Amino acid sequence: MNNIPDVQSEKPKIPIPISRVFLTDISLPGGEVVFDGRKITLNPEIKAGINLPHSQRGVHASRIYEAVKYSIELLNKQLRGFEDLASTIAEELLRKNSYATHSYVSLKATTYYTQRTPVTNFETIEKIRILEKAEATRRADGGIKVNAYLGAATIGMTACPCAKEIVRSIFNRLTGNQIDKDLPLGTHMQRTYGRIMVEKFNGLKLFDLIDIISNSMSSRTFELLKREDEARVVIDAIDNPKFVEDVAREIIIHLISKYPYIPDDTTVEAHVKALESIHSHNLAASITIKVGEVKNLMRKKLGVEEENL
Repeated sequence: MNNIPDVQSEKPKIPIPISRVFLTDISLPGGEVVFDGRKITLNPEIKAGINLPHSQRGVHASRIYEAVKYSIELLNKQLRGFEDLASTIAEELLRKNSYATHSYVSLKATTYYTQRTPVTNFETIEKIRILEKAEATRRADGGIKVNAYLGAATIGMTACPCAKEIVRSIFNRLTGNQIDKDLPLGTHMQRTYGRIMVEKFNGLKLFDLIDIISNSMSSRTFELLKREDEARVVIDAIDNPKFVEDVAREIIIHLISKYPYIPDDTTVEAHVKALESIHSHNLAASITIKVGEVKNLMRKKLGVEEENL
């Protein structure tokens, strides 16, 4: 085997380093894993890659796949948890590719959880996405530093606050009456996708992230709704109208409220996308911010409010 040429290790004709070379759309069975004390079956889709120096023509793609496969095997043997899968792969990529100094991994997996309808208390089965990403860096002393994120994505509903107030204003002008603020008024609604990614810290739990996203919406959505439930969900959404910008901000605040001990240098990402019902385009909002910056902004807001009392 020693006489087989290693074309990837040749010097490239153009000596430019490549920031990232990936294997994408890797799908392997994750098997049954325990997440937050719950047994779930996962089959993650994985994207994994490394940087390439200017002196190396190509990556050894088989080594990238081997790193992913080995990490999945550790998961199946329950030697590593699923929440550590991305960071395990990122470390293994650098161990198998000595010429690389950085590795990058992202993965997503679909699973399900149950919730109860708001009035009839029927059990429904809801689909969610588990998200992970990790970046590993080879240190000068040969060690490996990993920066890892855990995240989740789910669906909710938003009701437009602008349209609601416009409808109220027009009705009042046409009738001469002032509509009671507590009465539900018509507005347009959207199916809205929410996603959160959190730099990992001790105590972070996946299903807390699902609740944080869902509770930031105008209303949750349910796969099963009886008539009484449907009315309740619609009224709840109208009574709690939000822009995608509101939802993104509330995701961040709800996370910090849930975990008051979260370190200030923790990076948090929130992304919200509404599938607009009265437009052919959609609307999205994203936030990437450090927890300490959020706390400082909220302290300043509180100080201004106290001055105005």
